[in-house]
Amino acid sequence: MTYDRSIRMFDEAHAPAKLDQLRAKGNMHRGKFLSKDLFHSYYLQMKTIFDLSVDSVLEVGPGEQFVADYMRTLGITYDTLDSDQASSPTILSDLRDWLPTEPRWDVVSAFQVLEHMPFAEFEDNIDKLASASKKYVFISLPYHCFGMRVKLFTSLGQRKRYLMDFGLHLPTFFKNRRYRKEYMDEFPFAVHFWELGRKTFSKRRAERVFENLQLKIRSKFHSENPYHYFYLLEK
Repeated sequence: MTYDRSIRMFDEAHAPAKLDQLRAKGNMHRGKFLSKDLFHSYYLQMKTIFDLSVDSVLEVGPGEQFVADYMRTLGITYDTLDSDQASSPTILSDLRDWLPTEPRWDVVSAFQVLEHMPFAEFEDNIDKLASASKKYVFISLPYHCFGMRVKLFTSLGQRKRYLMDFGLHLPTFFKNRRYRKEYMDEFPFAVHFWELGRKTFSKRRAERVFENLQLKIRSKFHSENPYHYFYLLEK
């Protein structure tokens, strides 16, 4: 197959030429906060961490650093780890090369990051996050699902009183995503090697990994973007 860089195929999010343009700008994540699909997920990241009343956080793969910058204004020590210098991480490293030496942060997090590595590495990656954490591991994973959400509330001024907030999301069991080999070799950061809800990748399969590492699921929940599925784990 000819590797045509001008087009995207299968489940490739962008054509290779487009990714080249984004990388050349120096920050591929610029403006991601300004998205309805991502806004509520950012809110959940910040709100969940804030409600834990912790002092220190490490986030793997901070993107445009919106969450990190805001949480620092709240007095939280918020460090970041990334292999991309453009994101100005506290620790410049690929997660797979990083070797934490001791529990250093109250919360260690990774949002929509771990699927960019093969599932065979998932347990080792979660173990690294847990090894660096004093108490909590907080992650989100892509969940390929279909479903519905119904909200009913009354409002007065800025106050809302929810009468109902119900959501139901079920796995699609679609086949795993497909990419060209050349694309996967060149742009692993743009590839989802796996997603919850697709064939062979059930939520239960991920949760067995947590159990193996003796991590308790404190809570699990969807964002209003149901594709983002959160696990708050406790050591």
